[in-house]
Amino acid sequence: MQKMAGVSTKVAILLLLVAVVYAAPKAMPRLCKGVTCPSSYMPGNYLTADPQNPCSYCQCVWGSPVKMKCARGLGWNQMYSQCVPKPGC
Repeated sequence: MQKMAGVSTKVAILLLLVAVVYAAPKAMPRLCKGVTCPSSYMPGNYLTADPQNPCSYCQCVWGSPVKMKCARGLGWNQMYSQCVPKPGC
């Protein structure tokens, strides 16, 4: 019976640790400054240049302009609405 109590205690501690990990605050996404999301687009469909960084862009997610990074060596091209090779990025 004592062996079962030890296993139950270990399971309870494991469940407590899992609960703490899931309850930990999640990092808030970085928002683009100076960008306003239009209300006429479906959530996530509006992409535009980041006015502060040519190597990133802004994607509107539920009305908030979230900063997204292009991969290394790529920068945002507004004409193509995608990341393209750009020196310095």
